[in-house]
Amino acid sequence: MDPEFISPLIKNLPLILSFFGVLLGCSAIFLYDYVSKRFELSSDNSKFLLWNSVSSFFYHAGYFNTFYNNFFLDFLEVSYFTTNKYIDKGILELFGPFGFYKLFRILSLNAKSFMPTIVFFTVG
Repeated sequence: MDPEFISPLIKNLPLILSFFGVLLGCSAIFLYDYVSKRFELSSDNSKFLLWNSVSSFFYHAGYFNTFYNNFFLDFLEVSYFTTNKYIDKGILELFGPFGFYKLFRILSLNAKSFMPTIVFFTVG
């Protein structure tokens, strides 16, 4: 399908929706300002507290970021450290240069502990 044959309404739909989003955002800001001033000046404090809790809920995006930070990022951090530190790095340390160093150190210590007996039996 060639873009030059699409209707102009469909071509300009992203621009129209962007303008609609800007208008909706501006109207939400003005509505918030109007309602917060009206409830703040009223004598009924329960309406103000209700508005404060509702606006706080929407201001914090329904506490999605809190959930995301506390659950998802902690889960990723634990899984990253588990796979990286204990599995990948552990395998590299076990079969890599450090593992060979530990193996040869243990072998040399064992050979060193047998040396006096070997020297004793060969000299005598």
